[in-house]
Amino acid sequence: MRLHYHSYSIDVVHARGEIIDYDRVISEELHFSHTAVIEIKVSNDHTVLSRTLILDSSGGTGIFDRNILIDDDCLLICVSDQVYRFKLPAMELDWKKRCDDATCFTITKFKNEYLIHGELQIARLSKEGDIKWFFSGRDIFVLPHGESDLLVEDDMITIKDWQGYKYYLDENGALIKDEREQ
Repeated sequence: MRLHYHSYSIDVVHARGEIIDYDRVISEELHFSHTAVIEIKVSNDHTVLSRTLILDSSGGTGIFDRNILIDDDCLLICVSDQVYRFKLPAMELDWKKRCDDATCFTITKFKNEYLIHGELQIARLSKEGDIKWFFSGRDIFVLPHGESDLLVEDDMITIKDWQGYKYYLDENGALIKDEREQ
């Protein structure tokens, strides 16, 4: 996937290179095989400025437009159960935060902060990476066909779980109501 930030191109792909090919490698140094191996390359006029490799074993991660966000001169990306925030264009790691016990699917800007849609919970993060709140439902927040159903309208957050329950949350993560859709 290619993103653009000012005059820079940012390519995010599943990595294929050797560790020595990267300027920066971020890894938990776990003794398991990595389930997520993500490369982020920043270029300007076809000149590569930085190549960052993220290795993680805490869950599978795809590369989609909804799990990557550019905000305030920073790139945010969901990888496994973590959200990483890098300063652009140098790709210096600003912070990383574990936001789900399984996998983080999407990141959405919300009231100058971020909502993280994970498999088991929804989290709200400040721009500094502080967790404001978590919300969990009856079942996983994955639908049978794999689609994401996190919606934000004004101050209302809605999300569906695997069993078909729809949860309505306020901006503080408090449950307003829930109902099972037929």
